[in-house]
Amino acid sequence: MNQPTIAIIGATGTLGQLVCHHVMSTYNETFNYIVTDYKVGRGERVAERWKSQGFHCEFMKLDVTSEDDIANVVSHADLVIIAVSQREP
Repeated sequence: MNQPTIAIIGATGTLGQLVCHHVMSTYNETFNYIVTDYKVGRGERVAERWKSQGFHCEFMKLDVTSEDDIANVVSHADLVIIAVSQREP
């Protein structure tokens, strides 16, 4: 059976990094993780850092102003944590 996936929107920001640390250290290998950012290089670096610590983590590009990006990430996740300011919920 596949592990459920948590997507953390805004995972590279100050709040997002704290959320990642707390969620990943609490649930460890219980979940797969998706970290997102609109800047590909920065997002990939964050995902690699978590992978190097033994977590099942991948990066997906997400610009919160793009409905297509949001739909794409949400379709790959069982749970979404939003750690970025929103214009509209």
